[in-house]
Amino acid sequence: MKRVQFFLFLLAATWLFAGGNRDDPQAYMGRSTELVRRAGSLRVGVHFDLPRMSVLDANTGQYYGYEVEICRLLARDLLNDESKVEFVPVTNEEREEFLDNGTVDVIIATFGKSELQAENYNISSPYYTDFVGLMARRDSHFQGLADLNGRSIGIVKGTNTLQAIDAAAAAVGVRPNIYEFVRFSEIKAALDSGLLDVFASDRSVLARFNDESTVILPDRFAPREYGIATKLSNRDLAEFIEQRVQQWRREKIFDSLSEFFGL
Repeated sequence: MKRVQFFLFLLAATWLFAGGNRDDPQAYMGRSTELVRRAGSLRVGVHFDLPRMSVLDANTGQYYGYEVEICRLLARDLLNDESKVEFVPVTNEEREEFLDNGTVDVIIATFGKSELQAENYNISSPYYTDFVGLMARRDSHFQGLADLNGRSIGIVKGTNTLQAIDAAAAAVGVRPNIYEFVRFSEIKAALDSGLLDVFASDRSVLARFNDESTVILPDRFAPREYGIATKLSNRDLAEFIEQRVQQWRREKIFDSLSEFFGL
């Protein structure tokens, strides 16, 4: 008995020092639907700087976008009140960490279902399918990838954009020059200055940087499905979410949201 108690103490201590939520001893397992209901609010990790998908309005302090509405739908169906959402801003690099340490119950922040992520997290059926796209200066008059033979394309290093562009370019018989950057903002600066002809990334990312001087071309490559992520151990909450996603799809809610937010 003492040995079991010591093991539980050691497990809890290890989890706390690893950055777990000290106010919620269930966080390392993930809060079930019942625990979320008892708490009275759902903690959701969201983007704060991705227009149309999820963005924080600095003037009002309110979140707005496609994924924000999904958060509210989930709170409505789980807690009978769409306002019972605690929005937690996350970057791509923080998403998995915030789930792991119990900072959030779910992630609704362009979380794709890669093989590695699927092994470590529950990821719902997709609520949105994004694509790699192209953005050019409005005065370039490019119509699409077929116009870019010998032209320069900027991408962020370490993403699947390179493979997507290579495959699509080969399919239409063009050979653009692709340059890798560390940050999206660097690509946009190079595009604006004329050092690059095109900025390539997920279309939701391009929407973040699009302005009056640029245009997102109609090309779409390499579909990437976004799902709602929960801890792998939290089957109860994951199953509830999957049921709701399936129901929202039948009700055409995702289609309506896509149209409303211009996605």
